[in-house]
Amino acid sequence: MRILESGKANANAKTRKARFAITTYLTTFLIELIITGLNSPHELAMIPLMLIFAIAIQIIIK
Repeated sequence: MRILESGKANANAKTRKARFAITTYLTTFLIELIITGLNSPHELAMIPLMLIFAIAIQIIIK
């Protein structure tokens, strides 16, 4: 039973790390898009799309 519980805790830690990595990547990507969007406005249209992807990924992970 202990092995099962430690495995579960380990899996939870892994999903937490994965969530953190994905959200960090997406936020840096969004910041990069905003910076480039200031130079070329047509790339600003990508931001809502990336937010939708971020929400979808969060739903899939949960």
